[in-house]
Amino acid sequence: MTTQKTTARRSTRTTPETWTPQRRCWLLNQGVVPYAVAWKWQQQLVARRRDNPELDDVLILLSHPPVYTLGRGASLEHLKFSPSDSSFEVYRVERGVR
Repeated sequence: MTTQKTTARRSTRTTPETWTPQRRCWLLNQGVVPYAVAWKWQQQLVARRRDNPELDDVLILLSHPPVYTLGRGASLEHLKFSPSDSSFEVYRVERGVR
């Protein structure tokens, strides 16, 4: 795992001269990661941030193999293929509508 620490900059104006450091941002450069692993990382990071809003920011750069996700309002009927006959994994996620 490659980890780098960077400084996030925020401003009400968009010119670099007015940017001031607000908090650190950790960069996790992960390469190819299974979707389930990446999704779990995101859930854990959100839970930690909710528990401690002062934690440093984290930016995860990664890619994952192709998958299909079904949001909260979606059902298997929305898929145009049979998941049991497909090489793609299907995940139910708590985001989105379909």
